[in-house]
Amino acid sequence: MKYALFILTLALGFAAAGQNAPNPGDSVVSPQVLSGDRLRFSIYAPAADSVALRGDWIGLHGYGMVPLARQANGIWTYTTDPLTPDLYTYDLYVDGVHTLDPKNTRIKDGMFSLSNLANLPGPEEDFLTRKPGPQGTVSEVWYPSKSFDMIRRMHIYLPPGYETSDKKYPVLYLLHGYGDNDADWTSVDRANTILDNLIDSGKAVPMIIVMPTGMEPGMGFLAMSAGPDSDPFLADLLYSIIPYVNSHFRVKPGYTYRALAGLSMGGAQTLNIALFYPGTFAWFGVFSSGYFPPYQKVLVNKYPEVLRNPKINKDTHLFWIALGSEDPFFVTSNQATRAIFDRYGIHYEFHESGGAHTYMNWRRYLYTFAERIFR
Repeated sequence: MKYALFILTLALGFAAAGQNAPNPGDSVVSPQVLSGDRLRFSIYAPAADSVALRGDWIGLHGYGMVPLARQANGIWTYTTDPLTPDLYTYDLYVDGVHTLDPKNTRIKDGMFSLSNLANLPGPEEDFLTRKPGPQGTVSEVWYPSKSFDMIRRMHIYLPPGYETSDKKYPVLYLLHGYGDNDADWTSVDRANTILDNLIDSGKAVPMIIVMPTGMEPGMGFLAMSAGPDSDPFLADLLYSIIPYVNSHFRVKPGYTYRALAGLSMGGAQTLNIALFYPGTFAWFGVFSSGYFPPYQKVLVNKYPEVLRNPKINKDTHLFWIALGSEDPFFVTSNQATRAIFDRYGIHYEFHESGGAHTYMNWRRYLYTFAERIFR
């Protein structure tokens, strides 16, 4: 009996020693900010044959792929070249399987998958940094959608001072891109922090921002068509979302106090609202978008009277179009869309930046657009 107890005690001691043995993965820090504006990514994957990283700073158009190097202890690492300070999105692939960075709790929530976020601090991303000044609030709001016959979610930003005043505010409706959802304008694009800083510095008018879900339930909807017939979200915006916001929040009445902007898919939805529903919004921002070739023909051949509608110019205070010069998806389509506008005398402002189809551009477009509206 004493011998059995001795063996049991010895076994438990070895087990405890094994549990307390150092694990190489315990010391991993990822992502890690290094000198020279570099980021290092690491993951402990001793059984993996390959680990790769995809980031929105890699390659000419973003989202290229690079391999991580395996260390003797089973930790895989990759160190970037010097980067411009910003908030970056990245994904890890272990033996080809998409894997979240287990050491990083900062997440971008998407319609189909999740990604990680990596912040590289510096003066270039100061406009994304939370300051000690007044801050607005962001809430999840659920509303009844007539178009989809269901309860749908949107995120709403209320500016600093909203809860303690009886003022009414203008509203910016801000649309996300394909594959994203209503959380991404705040989680990855930092819309609330951008507006807090702009408002605090007097560069933007205090405003409410409504960020709805722009994709159809289920597999989603790629809204790049010309006209409202094939995009049920437009009716959802006009006949469910706007009335809900008007009845539940203190908003200034009239279309002159409503702005609409969107990126990529959301930019195409913005184009359709601007052309087919003039007088609903006075301010439009189209970020990295345009009509694809088949829909350019539909627009010109099927809807010439829509393009000739004088209300588009009369009721629009700002039609602001922005695009990255290296955008792999929309450079040609955007040029063709602006050519159609020129042909039909539709007034707009065009801003071309460097860069591609990335959040780094869209945050800056929002910053510039928010300074211009409701003035």
